[in-house]
Amino acid sequence: MSPAAVPGPAIARRNSYFAMSRSHRYSILFALPLLLGYEALAALLSQPGKGELRNGADALLRSAFTMVAGVHGSAIFMAAIILIGIALVVRDMRASKDRIRAVVFVQMLAESAVLALAFGFVIGITTAKLLGSLHALSTSALALSPLTQTSWPTRLMLSLGAGLYEELFFRVLLVSGLAAGARVVLGLGKRGSGILAAIVGAFIFSAFHYIGPYGDPLQLQSFVFRMLSGLAFSALYLVRGFGIAAWTHALYDLLNMWFPVYEGWQPLPLQPSVVFGDPLPPDRNAIIQEVMALLSPVQLVSREWAADYLAEKLGYDFPKDMLTKAAAEQQQMLDAEAQQIAANAGQLPTD
Repeated sequence: MSPAAVPGPAIARRNSYFAMSRSHRYSILFALPLLLGYEALAALLSQPGKGELRNGADALLRSAFTMVAGVHGSAIFMAAIILIGIALVVRDMRASKDRIRAVVFVQMLAESAVLALAFGFVIGITTAKLLGSLHALSTSALALSPLTQTSWPTRLMLSLGAGLYEELFFRVLLVSGLAAGARVVLGLGKRGSGILAAIVGAFIFSAFHYIGPYGDPLQLQSFVFRMLSGLAFSALYLVRGFGIAAWTHALYDLLNMWFPVYEGWQPLPLQPSVVFGDPLPPDRNAIIQEVMALLSPVQLVSREWAADYLAEKLGYDFPKDMLTKAAAEQQQMLDAEAQQIAANAGQLPTD
């Protein structure tokens, strides 16, 4: 290969979609609508005289600036975000000497949407399969987050904020800092430091969701679910950059509001078909036992109510006669047990 032919492939790689979408000029500009949407909704939803609800990572970063700069800390924080972003974009555009192509943003949005949907299924299935062997450690159903009681505009605002500020804090700052520390302190290579930083960062990311008045009750299922999410987003940030990771995270949160993840565990002896359930896998066994206790030995609720309740909680679509058969089988087992006890009592010696 002649020297004149060498730059050709290098330029092609630099101008490929995957290279451009990772660059600062595309990654930061792609994340700009998340910032604008989040801040606009936060301003519209704020109520004078009451505390302002914001994403936890955003609040944490603002608090750090407020501790240093006082009442002007929040304004300085926003100014720093905007100025650093502009500086990185301008520097990258000067280095690349290339114009901004709108089609790249469309491709990035499509990629983020596909990744968000894939993450929801893969992480949900992995959590359900993993917890199948750890089921004994989780003895109660997953409590609903206090945020589920908020309005849709509030949840939209928080989802946009999660995509932007949680990726900024947990991936750009935390994972990058952990990876750099692992290389300097532990002497690890680029791959080893990245893996270690992703695992530690995912643990911290999951634990972060249980802090504060709007934090979720600590449950094994939700902790594993969020740690796997943290691992996935850390890997995505390291491979695809900030912009794709931020939009995937925001869309992932939004999708979980309408399309809860698949849960891969079925109770026996019932064999209902599985459809979409709660955003985080519930303790199905506990719910089934609760309903069966209401049905027998004394039927406290109707079988129709039980079927509707299970359909609402677990997404089951029961055949009409399934609960009747299940209750009859359980009653037969109870009758057989009672007969055995009576038989054993009749064989006891008497004085």
